[in-house]
Amino acid sequence: MGNKKKHVVLNEFYVLFRRNIVVLFFGVISLLIVLKNSELPFPMFVPSIIREFFLKPYPNTTQAIAFMLLENLSLAYIASTIFYFLVDYIPKRKKERKALLLAQKDLQSIYGSLSYIIRMFLFDVDINEEPLRILKDKIDVSKICFVKLSKKNKHARIAHYTDEFTNSSSSSYNIHNDSISNVKNIEQKLYDIFNRSYTNEIEGDLLEIIDRIRSSRFLSMIKIFSEKGYIDAPGTNSLFYRLDSSFLELIEQYVKLGKYITCKYDYRFNHIIEAEWQRQNEEIVLMLNRSEFLNLPIEKIRTMTNYILGIQLSEETFNKITGVLCELLIAYDYSPKSELLEIGKHIAEYLKTFEGDKELKAIAALNYLQVLVRMGTSTKKEKKEINWIFNPAENLPDYIILGALILVKNYSEAKKVMDKLSTDEKKLFISFPIYRLWPIPPVPPNLEPGDFRVIDKNKDT
Repeated sequence: MGNKKKHVVLNEFYVLFRRNIVVLFFGVISLLIVLKNSELPFPMFVPSIIREFFLKPYPNTTQAIAFMLLENLSLAYIASTIFYFLVDYIPKRKKERKALLLAQKDLQSIYGSLSYIIRMFLFDVDINEEPLRILKDKIDVSKICFVKLSKKNKHARIAHYTDEFTNSSSSSYNIHNDSISNVKNIEQKLYDIFNRSYTNEIEGDLLEIIDRIRSSRFLSMIKIFSEKGYIDAPGTNSLFYRLDSSFLELIEQYVKLGKYITCKYDYRFNHIIEAEWQRQNEEIVLMLNRSEFLNLPIEKIRTMTNYILGIQLSEETFNKITGVLCELLIAYDYSPKSELLEIGKHIAEYLKTFEGDKELKAIAALNYLQVLVRMGTSTKKEKKEINWIFNPAENLPDYIILGALILVKNYSEAKKVMDKLSTDEKKLFISFPIYRLWPIPPVPPNLEPGDFRVIDKNKDT
């Protein structure tokens, strides 16, 4: 906090001197003239050469008359300077600081979008230099950089941070779509700033910066590619755009804008190997729940669940994927969307390929069949495929036999098996989506359906 206050004070002195260098220069000259023509004695520790310089001219000499005239002019100048600072500069500066404070949120958003665009383009052409270093070293990126604008997603470890926190994650980026969305955000924030009541009170240098950002040719080209639909033209999958001088001009305005941002929301792009990207997406997809299946767009769900088909099946991953499938089916029961069942069918088919524990193979068979039942496409042949589950020699747990009885609609036997379950087992089972296929289920007394839990062998995990 102390450093921030120190920075604010130093910045105010910088602005003061930068704007009033001429006024202050003549103010110092005027003060020196007044001191020379005054009767004030100088302390003895002051060097003699300085004391001699400030000796008052002898009375009634031409030099004395000239300095008396200069003293009067200097006093008038000092008075007018004090009046200027008290009446004009200080009140105006207060209004500018207030306007900057009011515009800060929009400016931070603009700065963040510029950071994302600039660093994404630099990363995409393998330039790792900081934007400020590019300006100082006068690197001509146009000689080496053509950016491919395409709709293909690419992967990177994207870190976004402020002065207070840093957050890094592996993400996908799309240089075409992400550029367009950030340009639109910049346009909206600029429109908001220029249509607010405090706009006229924003200091001139900042207004010039945001006006240049608004008229940036580089941002305009990105917008044109979007509006004209060049990339969507028949036979066109991508476009090449040269990072010309307009890109460097945008970097310059971005760096200048950063001086006005109190809490910078910045980005960094770093390379990530494909294996790590796959692993992290697997972790994300294995945590999908009913809320996300209910609220995310179908295309997003389809893209995410496609990663499941690349996950190597083991007992651990089988149970986790089964959990995702059950969450999907529960979401479907809340909001019947045929697309969800199509996705669920693909997942269930993949789980059926698991070779290993017979209990897990039975769970895979039941889940596949319950998807077909919901789709209304199950046949007698498919129901016969689970008959092996009823074989006593298989020695399968009661909850699996109960699920199979519900799918073959043998509800009287299902009731008997249900009664054999312990209270905890009943509470767990009625949270499974297969329980919802029982038309008139015998809900145990004093039991409420609990949240879904994945059954890992013989224990609840």
